[in-house]
This record gives sequence, C-alpha cells and structure tokens, in this order.
Amino acid sequence: MKSKVMFQGMGMNGKNSYPSAVLILFLIVAASSCKDDSGEKNNPLPSDNGAAPSITKVEFVTQTDCKVHFGTAPGEYTVEVLPDGNYYEGGASPLAVDGLPKGMIYEFRIARGSESAGTDVSYSESSGKVLASVNENQQLDRVKMLELINEARKVSRVCGTENMPAVQPLNWDDRLENAAIVHTKDMDQYKYMAHTSISNGSTPSDRIADQNYSYKWWAENVAVGSLTEEAVMTLWINSPPHCKNIMSANVTEIGSARVGSYWTQVFGRE
Repeated sequence: MKSKVMFQGMGMNGKNSYPSAVLILFLIVAASSCKDDSGEKNNPLPSDNGAAPSITKVEFVTQTDCKVHFGTAPGEYTVEVLPDGNYYEGGASPLAVDGLPKGMIYEFRIARGSESAGTDVSYSESSGKVLASVNENQQLDRVKMLELINEARKVSRVCGTENMPAVQPLNWDDRLENAAIVHTKDMDQYKYMAHTSISNGSTPSDRIADQNYSYKWWAENVAVGSLTEEAVMTLWINSPPHCKNIMSANVTEIGSARVGSYWTQVFGRE
C-alpha cells in the first residue's frame, strides 16, 4: 500500500509557518498490526510473586493524579514512582498518587511498609510503562509514540536544509489527543488525507479550540498507510516540513491518534 504524509503548522500570528504547497510523499511499506499501549486505565498490570504486594491497575483520574490499585491485605504501603523516585504512602487500596508532572510516562512499584518510618521495604517489580492520561486506549501505541517523538527531539538534526537543534521533550495532552482522534476518524470514514475536513470544513485550529485548548502555537502532521509507530515517525522525520514540526521549540505538548491506516499528530502550546 502507498503511504502519504501531509503537514501544516501555524504560529501566534495565525499565518502558515511553512510554504503553502502541500508535500506528499509516496513510499512502499509493509503492513503491520496495530498495538495498544499497556498499563493504562482499565488495563491490568503485571503482578509479581515475591513478598511485595501486586499492583493490579494504575488509574489516572486527571493527567496529574492517579490511583494505584493493589492487594487488600491490611498494613502500611509505599508506592514509588519512577523515574523521579518520589514515594507515596497509605494503608488501603487504591492509594492516591497526586501532583505528578502532567502527561509523562511513569512506572510504579509498591512495597509493604513505610519508607518515611525507616522500614526496610522491598519493592515489587515495575508496573510497566504507564502514560499519564485519562483517555482510553486507542489503536495507537501512545507510550511508543511519545517515546519516539522525545527521542527524536533529543538530537539535533537537519530538516531539509535547516539545522534544528535538540529541544525539550513534549508532554502528552489529552485534549490534543482528542483533536487528533476527531480528525483521524473523519479521514478514515471519508477516505481522504488533508488538514481541512471534507465532511465539515473544520481546520486544525478549529478542532484544537473545540477541545478547550487555548493555543498560542499549533502544528499538525498527518499520514496514511499500513505503518508501525516507528515507520510513520521515520516517514515524518525524513520529510523536512514534518521534521520541523516534530523538532519545533514553539510547542510543548503533543496528542496523536491512529484509526485504521490514518495517522495524526497534533502539537500545541498554551
């Protein structure tokens, strides 16, 4: 199947950041199955058989606050959050973990006992990677997509003829994801690829604003093809305008979606 990609980006002045011509690339790619990201809301997490209790689910109630569910034996428990190493304590499941940085990828471990009381605690195996998101799983592997974007942004690169320095990682935003889902579903339903919807005329800025995201900057990448997350990122990185969107220092957050063979990335900054 042939794959195509498109880009669009707009800045604070509401004008196109790039030439108005649409860039379409055609590549022959192999079909691949879709994946779901693991360890998120309503997904059971791996358990361990050691002395530590088992985490059964991590449920984000906002993008900064979650509940860690585990076995119900009475006692004191400590949950460690990686990669920052902070810990949270409580005596019953679920244990509240509040005030995390928004939209990051975390891992959780639990131990019986109190870290603050100086108890010699033994932590369980990691829960696995969990995206700080309230949204349900979709066809896109969201953890993988966010990791790939931030790995790309860590390294300076040339996008076409422009040198793009390494930039700060992006955080996931559920509202931008919702904007991406809306457009990706529309493209899949009506079998087209464009930034302006052929069904209702909405533009990227319309869809972002509809999600109550007060943008100061936005950009959008779209693609179609039977691709993996790694393959679609390679396609975008090898296309100068898409590469510039991914490497932009003007955005701080990302949401992305896949429906069938259609893909969307929505970047933003409030």
